Amino acid sequence: MNTSEKIRSLFAPLDYVAATKKYEYMWPKQEEVDIPPELLSDATRYLTVGEYWDRNPTCWYIFQGQPVEPGSEEWKAGISNFYRLVSKPVITELDNERNYIALEVNFEILVVNAKELPESAFEELQCAIVKTSFGDFPLVQDNSEITN
Repeated sequence: MNTSEKIRSLFAPLDYVAATKKYEYMWPKQEEVDIPPELLSDATRYLTVGEYWDRNPTCWYIFQGQPVEPGSEEWKAGISNFYRLVSKPVITELDNERNYIALEVNFEILVVNAKELPESAFEELQCAIVKTSFGDFPLVQDNSEITN
Protein backbone atom coordinates (compact mmCIF):
# COMPACT_ATOMS: atom_id res chain seq x y z
CA MET A 1 0.00 0.00 0.00
CA ASN A 2 1.57 3.30 -1.05
CA THR A 3 1.49 6.48 1.05
CA SER A 4 -1.48 8.07 -0.73
CA GLU A 5 -3.58 4.91 -0.28
CA LYS A 6 -2.77 4.80 3.44
CA ILE A 7 -3.93 8.38 3.89
CA ARG A 8 -7.14 7.79 1.93
CA SER A 9 -8.16 4.63 3.77
CA LEU A 10 -6.73 4.60 7.30
CA PHE A 11 -7.06 8.05 8.81
CA ALA A 12 -9.86 10.44 9.79
CA PRO A 13 -10.27 13.71 7.83
CA LEU A 14 -9.32 15.91 10.81
CA ASP A 15 -6.14 14.02 11.68
CA TYR A 16 -3.13 15.81 10.28
CA VAL A 17 0.09 14.96 8.51
CA ALA A 18 3.30 16.50 9.85
CA ALA A 19 5.53 16.45 6.77
CA THR A 20 9.22 17.23 7.38
CA LYS A 21 11.43 18.36 4.55
CA LYS A 22 15.14 19.04 4.82
CA TYR A 23 16.85 21.78 2.84
CA GLU A 24 20.60 21.88 2.30
CA TYR A 25 22.14 24.93 0.67
CA MET A 26 25.07 27.34 0.63
CA TRP A 27 24.84 30.87 1.99
CA PRO A 28 27.36 33.76 1.79
CA LYS A 29 29.12 34.35 5.12
CA GLN A 30 28.72 38.12 5.00
CA GLU A 31 24.88 37.82 4.82
CA GLU A 32 22.46 36.82 7.56
CA VAL A 33 21.15 33.31 6.92
CA ASP A 34 17.61 33.20 5.53
CA ILE A 35 15.21 30.52 4.34
CA PRO A 36 15.95 29.01 0.90
CA PRO A 37 13.91 30.41 -2.02
CA GLU A 38 12.40 27.00 -2.86
CA LEU A 39 10.77 26.82 0.58
CA LEU A 40 8.05 29.24 -0.58
CA SER A 41 7.18 27.11 -3.60
CA ASP A 42 7.20 23.95 -1.45
CA ALA A 43 4.98 25.62 1.15
CA THR A 44 2.53 26.54 -1.59
CA ARG A 45 2.66 22.99 -2.94
CA TYR A 46 2.04 21.30 0.42
CA LEU A 47 -0.10 23.83 2.28
CA THR A 48 -2.56 24.83 -0.46
CA VAL A 49 -3.57 21.36 -1.56
CA GLY A 50 -7.16 20.24 -1.08
CA GLU A 51 -10.54 21.90 -0.79
CA TYR A 52 -9.99 23.04 2.81
CA TRP A 53 -6.35 24.12 2.51
CA ASP A 54 -6.99 27.28 4.53
CA ARG A 55 -7.84 25.04 7.52
CA ASN A 56 -4.43 23.33 7.51
CA PRO A 57 -2.90 23.90 10.97
CA THR A 58 0.08 25.84 9.62
CA CYS A 59 -2.10 28.16 7.49
CA TRP A 60 -4.62 28.62 10.29
CA TYR A 61 -1.87 29.54 12.73
CA ILE A 62 -0.19 32.02 10.38
CA PHE A 63 -3.24 33.78 8.95
CA GLN A 64 -5.70 33.31 11.86
CA GLY A 65 -8.54 32.31 9.51
CA GLN A 66 -8.23 35.43 7.33
CA PRO A 67 -8.64 34.80 3.58
CA VAL A 68 -5.24 35.05 1.88
CA GLU A 69 -4.56 34.30 -1.76
CA PRO A 70 -1.68 31.80 -2.18
CA GLY A 71 1.22 33.43 -3.98
CA SER A 72 0.23 36.95 -2.92
CA GLU A 73 2.68 39.23 -1.13
CA GLU A 74 0.78 38.69 2.12
CA TRP A 75 1.07 34.92 1.65
CA LYS A 76 4.80 35.10 0.92
CA ALA A 77 5.47 37.40 3.90
CA GLY A 78 3.43 35.27 6.31
CA ILE A 79 5.00 31.97 5.25
CA SER A 80 8.53 33.41 5.19
CA ASN A 81 8.23 35.02 8.61
CA PHE A 82 6.68 31.90 10.15
CA TYR A 83 9.48 29.60 8.96
CA ARG A 84 12.16 32.12 9.91
CA LEU A 85 10.81 32.01 13.47
CA VAL A 86 10.13 28.30 13.94
CA SER A 87 12.88 26.64 11.89
CA LYS A 88 16.42 27.07 13.17
CA PRO A 89 19.17 26.49 10.60
CA VAL A 90 22.24 24.42 11.41
CA ILE A 91 25.18 26.45 10.11
CA THR A 92 28.52 24.86 9.24
CA GLU A 93 31.48 26.89 8.01
CA LEU A 94 32.49 25.66 4.60
CA ASP A 95 35.20 28.10 3.55
CA ASN A 96 36.05 31.80 3.84
CA GLU A 97 33.12 32.86 1.67
CA ARG A 98 30.27 30.39 2.26
CA ASN A 99 28.43 28.50 4.96
CA TYR A 100 26.66 25.19 4.53
CA ILE A 101 23.09 25.42 5.85
CA ALA A 102 20.85 22.51 6.86
CA LEU A 103 17.26 23.47 7.64
CA GLU A 104 14.34 21.21 8.54
CA VAL A 105 10.80 22.52 8.17
CA ASN A 106 7.43 20.99 9.01
CA PHE A 107 4.33 21.36 6.89
CA GLU A 108 1.15 20.45 8.81
CA ILE A 109 -1.64 19.31 6.50
CA LEU A 110 -5.10 18.01 7.38
CA VAL A 111 -5.63 14.44 6.16
CA VAL A 112 -8.69 15.57 4.17
CA ASN A 113 -6.34 17.82 2.19
CA ALA A 114 -3.31 15.50 2.16
CA LYS A 115 -5.40 12.97 0.23
CA GLU A 116 -4.97 15.26 -2.79
CA LEU A 117 -1.15 15.17 -2.70
CA PRO A 118 0.48 13.10 -5.44
CA GLU A 119 2.68 10.20 -4.40
CA SER A 120 5.73 12.10 -5.67
CA ALA A 121 5.19 14.76 -2.97
CA PHE A 122 5.91 12.15 -0.28
CA GLU A 123 9.10 10.94 -1.97
CA GLU A 124 10.77 14.33 -1.37
CA LEU A 125 10.11 14.31 2.36
CA GLN A 126 12.53 13.35 5.08
CA CYS A 127 9.62 11.96 7.08
CA ALA A 128 5.84 12.21 7.35
CA ILE A 129 3.84 11.32 10.45
CA VAL A 130 0.07 11.27 10.84
CA LYS A 131 -0.94 12.73 14.19
CA THR A 132 -4.18 11.27 15.54
CA SER A 133 -5.96 11.18 18.87
CA PHE A 134 -4.68 7.58 19.19
CA GLY A 135 -1.03 8.48 18.66
CA ASP A 136 1.47 9.13 15.90
CA PHE A 137 1.73 6.88 12.85
CA PRO A 138 4.74 7.11 10.50
CA LEU A 139 4.02 7.28 6.77
CA VAL A 140 7.48 8.11 5.43
CA GLN A 141 10.63 7.54 7.45
CA ASP A 142 14.13 8.85 6.92
CA ASN A 143 16.09 5.96 5.46
CA SER A 144 19.39 7.86 5.29
CA GLU A 145 20.21 6.88 8.87
CA ILE A 146 19.87 3.15 8.19
CA THR A 147 23.21 1.49 7.50
CA ASN A 148 23.95 -2.07 6.53
